[in-house]
Amino acid sequence: MKKKRTLNEYRQTAGIDSNKVTKNYTKTIPEYDPYTGEKNPYYEELTKDGTFEINEIDSERAVEIVNGATWSETECNNVQRFQFGDFPEIIYVIKTGFKNKYIVVNEDAYELQIGETKLMTKDKVEKMYNIKLSI
Repeated sequence: MKKKRTLNEYRQTAGIDSNKVTKNYTKTIPEYDPYTGEKNPYYEELTKDGTFEINEIDSERAVEIVNGATWSETECNNVQRFQFGDFPEIIYVIKTGFKNKYIVVNEDAYELQIGETKLMTKDKVEKMYNIKLSI
């Protein structure tokens, strides 16, 4: 059974998009995570010399894998939800896998700003919404 990869580990192989895979597509796999500096645990698995090559047969298999994939719920400890007073307006603050990057998603009963998102730093979120983040 394969080990479940973390979001950080998926990011280390980012750029290998099966929708863009073509015959003889070449992608350089980073040996170290560009954001954390951690060694990529899949570097040796994916390549022997730092280059990941997908031939025509592999690209068909890559599309099969993606098409056969299903979503499953995962544990989530990087989201906080806030309500604005007694009003039917809620924001979800999501801590991304990137250093000091947060996504704020709006939800309101009037559907005026539903789904509106903003990418901000922690300080900006706390100042703009007058809240304290613990994520």
